[in-house]
Amino acid sequence: MTGLRRNTNERYYQFVIWSELMCSFPWLAETERDLSDFVFYDEAHKPKAYAEIKGWWSTSGEDEIRGIRHDMDVKLGGRLDGGVMLILTSHARDNAKENFESLATTLNPPGNRFIVRSFETSPFKGQPQEFAVIGFLVHPKP
Repeated sequence: MTGLRRNTNERYYQFVIWSELMCSFPWLAETERDLSDFVFYDEAHKPKAYAEIKGWWSTSGEDEIRGIRHDMDVKLGGRLDGGVMLILTSHARDNAKENFESLATTLNPPGNRFIVRSFETSPFKGQPQEFAVIGFLVHPKP
């Protein structure tokens, strides 16, 4: 394990994302408010949106699915407007498509649609690696 992948602390990535949102997002982003990883406020400081962030670091991903599902079903699904789920992961570049398809099948996001942004990172054992941020909407539970 090298580079970015060595740090699997969710709070580290939460801070990195938050610091970028502070500079580029139209709403005020705050961390760890109202039982959420991110809360986005309008000019009147009214909450407008919520987001949760989770890492998907294990080889099979099974270790993290319970926590991801909890955030989807309880934290975001329990809100009147739902929210956005962000999943961070790293893998061999050749495994990306298979990993994303597996995660989509397991989590079944609305419309089975992910938005994925990834970039190449340091090779591991000679194999090209990538780091990815996966995002999708979570609708409120009826």
